[in-house]
Amino acid sequence: MIAPGATLADATRVMTEKGQGFLPVVDGGLVVGIVSLPDIRKWAREGGDAEKDEVQRVLTLEVRGYESQSPPT
Repeated sequence: MIAPGATLADATRVMTEKGQGFLPVVDGGLVVGIVSLPDIRKWAREGGDAEKDEVQRVLTLEVRGYESQSPPT
């Protein structure tokens, strides 16, 4: 997870370290959205600066959950 005020570069580092393509964005203990590597790549192609721009600029607000058919491991 990552805070909305973290930089996109920080989010990219965390995703790379964890081998994930997305992260939940958490503010005050609540999930407020998600950010993904494709979101960050698109932002960069459009001229964004990952070292300065914050996660909240590109996060997806519509977070959809699902119910697993198997118990957690």
